[in-house]
Amino acid sequence: MTRRATPSKLRDGRWGARVEGGPVDVGTLVEIVTRAGKRWGATVSSIVWTDGAVSLVVTDSSDAPAPRRHTRGRRSTYAYFPSSGVTLYQNENGRCEDAPCCGCCS
Repeated sequence: MTRRATPSKLRDGRWGARVEGGPVDVGTLVEIVTRAGKRWGATVSSIVWTDGAVSLVVTDSSDAPAPRRHTRGRRSTYAYFPSSGVTLYQNENGRCEDAPCCGCCS
């Protein structure tokens, strides 16, 4: 059974969910719904706090959006990761343009 939840910013800065309507267990499926009506599925990975009626939980989103790939100019591409806001660029040889010394390209 899927439980309804709302997004909630946790004290450590991460995003989690607020689940009402009784206790929640790790592994419970929740449907997170924003005030704007956006919905996505998630699984409870840990419980931060509960009082028996309301729980604050950390979730793993099952419907996380995939990175978007685009072409910049003719010979380089970039990927934008909406969950973290990170944009990574690669030149025509597949090498990173942002941090060529990080070792990810070799």
